[in-house]
Amino acid sequence: MKKISIYLYVILLFGCVESRNNSQLKTVNLPVKKAQGEQILKNLLLGNPLEITYTHEALIIWDESEAYYCKVICLDDEKMFSFGKKGKGPNEIIMLSNSIFDFSKSVYSLYSNNTGKILTFSVSDLKNEIIEPAYQNENLRYEHGYLSSILFTKNDTFLAKVCNLEKNNSYALLNKNFKEIISGGEYPIGKGNNNYPKLSIGMMYQGKSVYNIDENIGYSFIANCVGYEVFTLRNNRIDILEQSYKTHPKIIHNGPGHFRYEEDNIKGYLGVSYTDKYVYALFSGMSKQSVNDDIYKLYHGNVIHVFDWDGKNVGVIELNKYINTLSFKNDSVFYGTNIKDEPCIYEFKVKYNYDK
Repeated sequence: MKKISIYLYVILLFGCVESRNNSQLKTVNLPVKKAQGEQILKNLLLGNPLEITYTHEALIIWDESEAYYCKVICLDDEKMFSFGKKGKGPNEIIMLSNSIFDFSKSVYSLYSNNTGKILTFSVSDLKNEIIEPAYQNENLRYEHGYLSSILFTKNDTFLAKVCNLEKNNSYALLNKNFKEIISGGEYPIGKGNNNYPKLSIGMMYQGKSVYNIDENIGYSFIANCVGYEVFTLRNNRIDILEQSYKTHPKIIHNGPGHFRYEEDNIKGYLGVSYTDKYVYALFSGMSKQSVNDDIYKLYHGNVIHVFDWDGKNVGVIELNKYINTLSFKNDSVFYGTNIKDEPCIYEFKVKYNYDK
């Protein structure tokens, strides 16, 4: 399977798990695995890691500093280089909104929704301390609304979770200039959500997406409610196969695109990673009310929901460490970051087979 993207030693248990003591969020009769994580790269100084990607014995971390957006860390010799220079000049980017990783080409791109600029870096160049982008493009804007999660697909096209302000579609296939080829899918209508403008609904249901280019199937995991979607791209159509929502966003609305989440709104998924066999989604299940306004607790989780590429939830991994993002090296090893206390990186090892 070609990979496309926007990740311990364990005791194996079987039973039920209830996420964060919320009766709405039960995952029933699935294998539950408990795992221990260990801190690595202890001398590395991190700021505020927001996203982590493993590739070719290196970790790429969206970790903003004063001058750069990202870091690459070589695991074999622990060398670290910053890249993605902030600014408005050549080889620079401002107001970063998305990172896009193409596993098949081993390139990592940074995109700004606001400026329409994209910088693309070769991973091999980065590991050799060549931090200038391999190429860059400008004026790449989605003309029908705005882009959320962006993924590389075949033939220099992109698959994106979108807010289409004209058609009410939630997914689009874009060409290399970000012009729409096709669109499809619709945002779910929760209690009262049909009364909100399209811009607000699109923002409420943002999240992280992954896509299996060989099977033409993908997942979107929603950030600000407990929900996920399974979608397909086949025969020049984008269709949603399943919308699974246990909660919907609860907001106080002040106008199109202007709202805040209520204190008891339950946060859903914080990050997603995948392999040839499984999809791994890091789960929160907390609200501002339940964490007493501790924002760091709200954006960390110690539960991973495991799915296969047939659209089935097949297992759960419970961690002894709280992390805010994750990336899987393979089905046995993955990495996560923590920003609650002193920012750090953990390495986890886990038995991966969920077949019954």
